[in-house]
Amino acid sequence: MEARSPRSWSARRSAASGAGSRAFDRRGRRRRRVCRSRPDVLPERADVVVVGGGPAGATAAALLARAGLDVVCFERERFPRFHVGESLLPASTPLFDRVGVGSRLAAAG
Repeated sequence: MEARSPRSWSARRSAASGAGSRAFDRRGRRRRRVCRSRPDVLPERADVVVVGGGPAGATAAALLARAGLDVVCFERERFPRFHVGESLLPASTPLFDRVGVGSRLAAAG
């Protein structure tokens, strides 16, 4: 299983949340990457492990990281994939709005 590449998704919590002053986790430790591209360099521990880096997993990982948790996200596929997001459930819209990408998705059609 390969961790999701930081090139395909924001690798740092502060970058993902847009809060540059939040470089430390809730325990005062320097923030680590949310997702890593090499499984052999994984942290010894994390508050949360998310399995799957698709729309649901990536959103869950981003929201948990914004809440101050150390998150590791595992994804089997390499990104970008040939097809991603061919369809989205309407119930996903509030989550996309919450993470700040709803208007961009709506504009893209």
